[in-house]
Amino acid sequence: RLEQGDHAAAAELASDVVRASPDAIAAWAIRFEALSGPGDAGRLRDALAQLEALLRRGGFDAAAANEAALLHCRYRGATGSTSLRSAATPRLPLVGRLPLMRRLLQLVTAEAGAEELRVVVLEGSAGMGKSRVLQDLAQQLMRQGLVATFVAALPSERRTRWGLLNRVIRALGSRAGASGIERAHAGTLVRLDPELAARFPAADGASANPPDAAELTTALTDLLSAVHAEAPLVLLLDDVHLGDADSLAVLAAALERVAAERVT
Repeated sequence: RLEQGDHAAAAELASDVVRASPDAIAAWAIRFEALSGPGDAGRLRDALAQLEALLRRGGFDAAAANEAALLHCRYRGATGSTSLRSAATPRLPLVGRLPLMRRLLQLVTAEAGAEELRVVVLEGSAGMGKSRVLQDLAQQLMRQGLVATFVAALPSERRTRWGLLNRVIRALGSRAGASGIERAHAGTLVRLDPELAARFPAADGASANPPDAAELTTALTDLLSAVHAEAPLVLLLDDVHLGDADSLAVLAAALERVAAERVT
């Protein structure tokens, strides 16, 4: 169903499987991907809450619980959720990655006051633990007082225009500093995703037309700057090669504009 683009049917079928077999990790993954598009944030939040409740009740064995926790972390960026503390669910230790973690911390935090954009690329074969490294890196950065925002691109976003950008904006919009953006730029974000109206109630609604790339670049630049004003910002994008081309172009353009600020 997902390959055919019928996300609603895929989500319903996966939900039926989960109701019958709550520990079916594959069904949870399909359900989350089917609900990851624009307009389904509320249903995705509900599904994440259900998975979190099942984890807290001990509804998985140790290996499956770790997979479920990683699955939750991967998709929660689509809703701006920050629940599911690491201590609340079983989490296997990350083995053999301490030197890599130290190097990443050094690259990201070195000369934090320098007025330059720093891009760090983490490459590796599938299954080598890159996602887990980035998630643990985000936790360590937040403990150091930085604003670390983790967003994972999804396979379905290759076919969904603004899919990745929409989730990056949701994740950044959940930060306290996001309220500092200009009304007109907030209006641009709400035009992209009407569900953001609750986050930006003072948004300028002068236009009802879908925003173009130039408007989104300007609005995202303002959002990045506003969040950065709260604390130095580190934006962690996982599996970025899965993002749609339009989202990646706007992200690159916006990051170039804020190159003089402490945004990594």
